[in-house]
Amino acid sequence: MPRNWCWEHHGRCQGGPDGTASPLPDRELTELGQVFDLDALARLIGSSSVSLRRYQAGTRRVPARLAERLHWLALVVGDLRGAYNEVGVRRWFERARSGLGGARRLPAGRLGSG
Repeated sequence: MPRNWCWEHHGRCQGGPDGTASPLPDRELTELGQVFDLDALARLIGSSSVSLRRYQAGTRRVPARLAERLHWLALVVGDLRGAYNEVGVRRWFERARSGLGGARRLPAGRLGSG
């Protein structure tokens, strides 16, 4: 995914009130599935791999809250891809970040709990 992947990859992204593109969960789920395995992606967005398979198959619609989380994750991954390869992007979420309120706070842990 290149930097600002959502904007470049989705020709029909619409600008939102906060300056970000509108979520396109089906496409973002597919693209993020190329970076993360299904179990890791499910943990990052606070869902289950079974539900993600249903969303991918089109048998269930992605709930708005998960669509927002997928979209936010796609934007973050797009930015990280400007500096990291896919392995580095995955590892970024598993490393402690002091900006999260402590030396042992992991981005993956904070995302999955939301």
